[in-house]
Amino acid sequence: MSELAVAGDLAEGRLVAITVTDLDLRRAFRAVWPGGRKLIGPAAALLTVAARG
Repeated sequence: MSELAVAGDLAEGRLVAITVTDLDLRRAFRAVWPGGRKLIGPAAALLTVAARG
Protein backbone atom coordinates (compact mmCIF):
# COMPACT_ATOMS: atom_id res chain seq x y z
CA MET A 1 0.00 0.00 0.00
CA SER A 2 2.83 2.37 0.62
CA GLU A 3 3.74 2.24 -3.08
CA LEU A 4 0.22 3.34 -3.95
CA ALA A 5 0.45 6.25 -1.51
CA VAL A 6 3.59 7.71 -3.09
CA ALA A 7 3.11 6.72 -6.75
CA GLY A 8 2.18 10.25 -7.84
CA ASP A 9 5.11 11.83 -6.02
CA LEU A 10 7.51 9.32 -7.56
CA ALA A 11 6.11 9.92 -11.04
CA GLU A 12 6.38 13.72 -10.65
CA GLY A 13 9.92 13.54 -9.24
CA ARG A 14 9.04 14.92 -5.81
CA LEU A 15 10.29 11.66 -4.30
CA VAL A 16 13.07 9.33 -5.40
CA ALA A 17 13.01 5.58 -4.78
CA ILE A 18 16.13 4.05 -3.24
CA THR A 19 16.99 0.40 -2.82
CA VAL A 20 17.64 -0.80 0.73
CA THR A 21 18.92 -4.32 1.33
CA ASP A 22 18.27 -6.53 4.35
CA LEU A 23 15.25 -4.55 5.55
CA ASP A 24 11.89 -6.24 5.88
CA LEU A 25 9.05 -3.85 6.79
CA ARG A 26 6.23 -6.33 6.23
CA ARG A 27 3.69 -6.53 9.02
CA ALA A 28 0.69 -8.69 9.74
CA PHE A 29 -2.55 -6.93 8.84
CA ARG A 30 -5.61 -7.51 10.97
CA ALA A 31 -9.12 -6.29 10.33
CA VAL A 32 -11.78 -6.42 13.03
CA TRP A 33 -15.47 -5.67 12.64
CA PRO A 34 -18.70 -6.82 14.30
CA GLY A 35 -19.71 -10.38 13.49
CA GLY A 36 -22.55 -10.88 11.07
CA ARG A 37 -21.92 -7.59 9.27
CA LYS A 38 -20.59 -7.34 5.74
CA LEU A 39 -17.95 -4.72 5.05
CA ILE A 40 -18.97 -2.15 2.45
CA GLY A 41 -17.58 1.06 0.99
CA PRO A 42 -14.09 2.29 1.87
CA ALA A 43 -13.59 -0.33 4.59
CA ALA A 44 -14.23 -3.15 2.11
CA ALA A 45 -11.96 -1.50 -0.46
CA LEU A 46 -9.14 -1.18 2.10
CA LEU A 47 -9.44 -4.82 3.10
CA THR A 48 -9.39 -5.90 -0.55
CA VAL A 49 -6.22 -3.92 -1.28
CA ALA A 50 -4.51 -5.08 1.90
CA ALA A 51 -5.33 -8.73 1.20
CA ARG A 52 -3.56 -8.55 -2.18
CA GLY A 53 -0.25 -7.76 -0.45
